[in-house]
Amino acid sequence: MVTMDDSRPFASFPATRHAGSYGLNFADGHAEFYKLREPESELAEGQVSASNPDWQRLKQVTTIR
Repeated sequence: MVTMDDSRPFASFPATRHAGSYGLNFADGHAEFYKLREPESELAEGQVSASNPDWQRLKQVTTIR
């Protein structure tokens, strides 16, 4: 779950089973792989600030422009 209003960053934390990374599948059939860059992202278990760069990147790629 991605909350666009920053009320709950990483409300549903992405799985990081692949060396601190996660994949996203998109409706158009492509997939992308993202490496978490902030230690806070891997250790926080869903409790990160709205300014977290990993959260900002996830929000950017899951938002329609």
